[in-house]
Amino acid sequence: MRILSVLFWILTVIVAGLWVVGYIYLVAMACAFGSPNASSCRTPAPWELTGEDLQIMVLIPFSILAVCVVIAIWTGRAARRASG
Repeated sequence: MRILSVLFWILTVIVAGLWVVGYIYLVAMACAFGSPNASSCRTPAPWELTGEDLQIMVLIPFSILAVCVVIAIWTGRAARRASG
């Protein structure tokens, strides 16, 4: 059970990294293929997003990250109870 906890913590770090990289990538693509008349394109903060953008770029990745954290904590506690 301890190995499973460590694996889920590693998965949590990977998911968090992919979330950050994916967010930056999607915002960059939106700027690249956005309005041709825009002279500058700024990166909106996650809490500034609305609608589908908020759901796809923030809520879904956050829920996956939260599930990984909960499972990692749960398996860690179960491993401590089993060993002690």
